[in-house]
Amino acid sequence: MKKLTLACVILLSACTSMNQALSPSLQVQKNDFDGTMEIIQPEVSAASSLSEAYHTLGFKWSAKKPDSVFLYVGVYGIESIRGVAFNLDGNIIESTTKIGLTDIDLGHTELVNLPNRSMATFVMPLNDFKKLATSDLVKMKVEMGNSYSVSSFGKTTSAVVSPKLVLFTSEVDKYL
Repeated sequence: MKKLTLACVILLSACTSMNQALSPSLQVQKNDFDGTMEIIQPEVSAASSLSEAYHTLGFKWSAKKPDSVFLYVGVYGIESIRGVAFNLDGNIIESTTKIGLTDIDLGHTELVNLPNRSMATFVMPLNDFKKLATSDLVKMKVEMGNSYSVSSFGKTTSAVVSPKLVLFTSEVDKYL
């Protein structure tokens, strides 16, 4: 019986670790350099079905720039991400500004060969981000070199990012 209990505990622990790897949790931390508060949601899936483009979305708020949210937008493949726009329940929001260049992760290590990924950073006004977080249906359009792709998330979808948006904004509100 003890062995069965131990096996169950190990299995549950492994499941929890796998869930955290696939859907990382919100992090609230103090910046080591200047002591300002930061709230970070690492990238998670921003697609509500397998038939949509696989986008990832992460976000960060810092007390240094309290009226802005940094967005980390990712796509599979080697792409030059030029822009991102959002359709929030029929209202188009294009208030993001790209920062820096597109980061390419080739995914290759000595042990595994993961798919190539591209990620770009954008800044969005906090008020627009709050609208995004409370929308029933959000369509995210990621503009690349000569094409674009669309995914969807929001309160009425099962996308991994949807509940993370609500948790993030409620945590940000604690520091405003």
